[in-house]
Amino acid sequence: MIVLSAFFMTCWTGCKFFNPPSDQSKSAHSPKSAKIQYAFSANEEMVDLFYIKIDYLDEEGQTKTVTLNEPTWALTVQSKELPAKFGMKINITLRGMADPGKYEVLPVNFGWSYTTTALDEEGNAIGDYHRNSANVETDLPRGKVSLWVEEYAKDPIGFTVEYDAKGELK
Repeated sequence: MIVLSAFFMTCWTGCKFFNPPSDQSKSAHSPKSAKIQYAFSANEEMVDLFYIKIDYLDEEGQTKTVTLNEPTWALTVQSKELPAKFGMKINITLRGMADPGKYEVLPVNFGWSYTTTALDEEGNAIGDYHRNSANVETDLPRGKVSLWVEEYAKDPIGFTVEYDAKGELK
């Protein structure tokens, strides 16, 4: 009995699995920031005829704009702290000197996606990844391109994603 009692007392005071974690080890695994990976792609004909401008929220939640000259774009943004807000809006307008009449049928094919997650203070992903994507595919006959651009401008594609102070998606 005395031997078993001494054994349990030694384990109780000396074994790490009986000791509660310190505050320092808890903070290393609690959410401190978040990141997002934005992506966009379009077909060559769209890049030829349209200005494609993407408004996105940067690491401080400020709106930045990029104008695409290539059919693909991707960017990773990490917030400095929580709460954090990310977002993207795709603006499409006709280039001033573009000739949509040169296409009998204009294929309009583009897509966007994002992947986001909360991060601990060391920048390691914790929690679940949140992903979303969408594609637009349509063929515009000659004479309908300008009308499509006007209609699209009324309700451009966009999204926002927010993390609260605990690193949870809102």
